Amino acid sequence: MIAGVDERPETAEARGLYVVRLHQALEDWRERRRLAHAASWPPLARAAIDIQIAALEREIGDCVGKWF
Repeated sequence: MIAGVDERPETAEARGLYVVRLHQALEDWRERRRLAHAASWPPLARAAIDIQIAALEREIGDCVGKWF
């Protein structure tokens, strides 16, 4: 499960909302990455952000590939 996002839903409408929430979470993490870079955060902290972004991208791709 991705942090801040519920488990995969059953209905088509709920699936669409799930993908929207995933995308919103992805945009939030991308903003955190931008701010972390601007603030010169340590590399380990930025790597953790990159891992979360990659996990969200994979989850979105997986869901869209299966559902739409």
